[in-house]
Amino acid sequence: AKLDEQLKAKLRKCIERMAELERVNAVEELIAALPAKLPISDEEKVKVNEAKDAFDALGEELQKDVKSVYTNKLLSLLGQQKIYFDYQGGKENTKLLFTQKDGKLAVLPGTTKENYHFDGWYTEKDGGTQISLETIFTESCKLYAHWLNDVEYAEKLIDSIGEVTLESEEAIAAARAAYNALPIEQQELVGNYEVLTAAEAEYARLVKEAEDKAAAKAVDDLIAAIGEVKLTEECDAKIKAARKAFNALTPEQKAFVKNEKVLTDAEAEYQRLLDQHKADEAAAKAVEDLINAIGKVEFTDECKAKIDAARAAYDKLTDAQKKLVKNLKVLTAAEEEYQKLLDQKKADEAAAKAVDDMVNKLQPVTVNSGNAIKAARKAFDALTPEQKKLLDPETEGKLVAAENEYQKLVKEDADKKAAKEVEDKIAALQPVTKDSGEAIKHARSSY
Repeated sequence: AKLDEQLKAKLRKCIERMAELERVNAVEELIAALPAKLPISDEEKVKVNEAKDAFDALGEELQKDVKSVYTNKLLSLLGQQKIYFDYQGGKENTKLLFTQKDGKLAVLPGTTKENYHFDGWYTEKDGGTQISLETIFTESCKLYAHWLNDVEYAEKLIDSIGEVTLESEEAIAAARAAYNALPIEQQELVGNYEVLTAAEAEYARLVKEAEDKAAAKAVDDLIAAIGEVKLTEECDAKIKAARKAFNALTPEQKAFVKNEKVLTDAEAEYQRLLDQHKADEAAAKAVEDLINAIGKVEFTDECKAKIDAARAAYDKLTDAQKKLVKNLKVLTAAEEEYQKLLDQKKADEAAAKAVDDMVNKLQPVTVNSGNAIKAARKAFDALTPEQKKLLDPETEGKLVAAENEYQKLVKEDADKKAAKEVEDKIAALQPVTKDSGEAIKHARSSY
């Protein structure tokens, strides 16, 4: 019974194997029916893809049963190649991979080997060309794992540093770590150690240079931030900050500053503006002093001269200097006040002259001059004390004399009229009669 079970198991395996081989044979027949080589038609491409699907359906184990002639033919029509891997004593993973349609591998298997460092896959057991994921395969081949001992590994890392840049830190650190991990006796076997020390020195120099450039760049930025130079506290602070930062640099760092001249020009311009501002302030102060010297505005030649001097000095100032004069309103007020006094003076002179003219026109005085004399007196009395001072010194005397003369003439005229009236009464007595008594008495009374 036990034998029967074993036979049955073997029989089942045989049947399963025969079924697998039939599947393999079917795939081989599909591949055999394909064109021998490229190029192929679109219809033939369909058949190639069907064969590829059938081949993939076999799985990795059964694919090994497909004769290489068929596998190679299918891969050739698909633009793919078989790539075998020889691990040369390393831990084995995938032994076979197929290229993609672009002829490249999608992955490269990793591996390890005790006391060795994996150096990659190469086309030869020793030497050859190293393979990468960018390598394009045009035919099937075998790749070989290359291994490095600790000394070779250190040398390889040192060689891989290449031209030293600021991005070389990791490569240099890896090479240094590999070297330091070696026993002293093995360190002596590293043939390119001087390359490592030179790389470290160059990297340190580049780092320092970068730091120096960064420090210089910070100063350049401060200088650029100054912008247009203006006489303001903000601008002064920017210039001083840039100068302080520049002076704090080392000679090496200063050599990397690109716009030092911009800073010196800004300092010179700010000093020029400051000097000009001081000169402007002095000019403005001189005008302010002239304005303050005007004092109380009076209608005098001295006061007028002070006002005119202050105005002339102010008008000579630049626009910038004029803005610094703080008491301009005092000057304009003085000018307005003086003009007011001048206008009043002219009005007073006109009023005085009118009275002078009225009085002068009174001569010769007659008994008919009464109204003119009254008008002159009224105009005279209406004058202010200041206006009276402007009269002709003889005007008041002439007016009084005219008034007196007029009074005299009026009295004389009245006397003449009274005398004439008596004379007429006397003349009327002739001829005298006995009835003339009352008339004679009246004439006597009038006389």
